[in-house]
Amino acid sequence: MYSILKVVFYFIPNSLIYLFSDFLSFVLYHIIKYRRKVVFQNLQNSFPQKEVHELNLISRKFYSNLTDTILETLLIPSLTKDQLNKKVIQKNIELPLEYLRKGQSIIVLTGHQCNWEWLLLSSSMLSEYSVDAIYRPLKNKSSDLFFLKMRSKFGANLIPMKDTLRSIIKRKDITRGIAMVADQTPPGGEIQYWTKFLNQDTPFFVGADKIARNTSFPVFYLSMKRIKRGFYETKYELLAEPPFPEEKFSLVEKYAKALEKTIIESPSDWLWSHKRWKNVWLKS
Repeated sequence: MYSILKVVFYFIPNSLIYLFSDFLSFVLYHIIKYRRKVVFQNLQNSFPQKEVHELNLISRKFYSNLTDTILETLLIPSLTKDQLNKKVIQKNIELPLEYLRKGQSIIVLTGHQCNWEWLLLSSSMLSEYSVDAIYRPLKNKSSDLFFLKMRSKFGANLIPMKDTLRSIIKRKDITRGIAMVADQTPPGGEIQYWTKFLNQDTPFFVGADKIARNTSFPVFYLSMKRIKRGFYETKYELLAEPPFPEEKFSLVEKYAKALEKTIIESPSDWLWSHKRWKNVWLKS
């Protein structure tokens, strides 16, 4: 499958790819109506001040972002480093590099904003320092292997979530960035922290907070925004460095606020089709 995509997308011009994305977006939104109720309900709860026509516009743009991301991800096998360097501009890479050059490993948190797959690829090829990407394995083994191959194309070291602690201990002498897409929903039995996020009680994973406190690794937030179709820009923000505040899970709170700001600035670029608030009943 990987080799087939590499050959097929090598010969397809980008203009045709995005034309097909427009068609696919139309089909998902108007014909299949893929999770339209979920998307609209999430948007309505997150932006109660917006009118229905505004929410519908954001929703429609979201489907365009979704299909762009799907097709751009399928482009990965045929993408070269030079091509990706032109498509993803990392503005202030010197900020995290300042720590890495001192032999200080770091934690980098991001979200499902714009094309997070390209974000990992771009981050893993910009310096000589290793990027350890924490991920949740897919249930289908073939799909999981396919995504592992794509995500590690430019050198990222993929670590299953359950092996995070073991990997940190094993690789403690390696200066690296530990990357996490940290806006997923924790399973009901694993929820340890709730906060107000996009006007709703929202649970967050707390693993990054625990890792930072146990290792004394500085924590960064990496945002991504669309410059134009198929082109993105990223920016690093230092959330915290030792000594960390004593308040429990304060690093998670800083991340949630930073992510919320990014989403509010460009709401259609976040992944609204997931049931992010499905466990909210546990809060009551």
